[in-house]
Amino acid sequence: SSPAKLQWAEDVRWGFLYWAVEMCGPCYIKFMQWAGTRQDLFPPSFCERCARFHSRVRPHSRSATDKVLRRAFGDKWKEWLQIEEEPVGSGCIAQVYKGKLRQDKTEPSKRGESGQLERPSGGADCWRDVAVKVVHPGCRVSVETDLMLMAAVASFLECFDFFYWMAPTKSVAEFSRHMLRQVDMRIEAEAGERFRSNFATPGSEGTMEEKARLASASVGVV
Repeated sequence: SSPAKLQWAEDVRWGFLYWAVEMCGPCYIKFMQWAGTRQDLFPPSFCERCARFHSRVRPHSRSATDKVLRRAFGDKWKEWLQIEEEPVGSGCIAQVYKGKLRQDKTEPSKRGESGQLERPSGGADCWRDVAVKVVHPGCRVSVETDLMLMAAVASFLECFDFFYWMAPTKSVAEFSRHMLRQVDMRIEAEAGERFRSNFATPGSEGTMEEKARLASASVGVV
């Protein structure tokens, strides 16, 4: 077989693997993300392929994003928050958009001919650039279901002496804690606020109203 055919066959196999892992859900994608960082355990070529799972997971639709934002912030969220049409990256839990956050009650921003967001005529100081992180719809339910199944399998494996010393139930419990914290954007927002409060410059603290309206389990704005 020629090298080109071998490469084609490998691309097809990996294409199927990408599809299968994404269909399985966030916990499996997270495992592939972990595997992609472990060149001490896996071949470099394998790790390079797994790098895709860090930021190029299949994104959900823009209409789904609008629905999540409307549920989190209300029907008038577009009056103070604008995001670009396409995400800049998508991971196992959420996808990220470039956006602009309104600082006062000036007119909302408009879209230019290129589709990029433009600052309103009220002045550059009225808006600031932000990253908007939107959790994939149904992500938490999928994570909780997978973790429940993993816990059941781990408990079964501990019935055997060969697996008991590996403490699978403790490993699953630690993994569960890590995954459930990632699903809730409010935890990430709290960490971000703590960082900003520790390293804030005069005038960059933001108002309490702004901080309150950006707190949501399914959306993070930083």
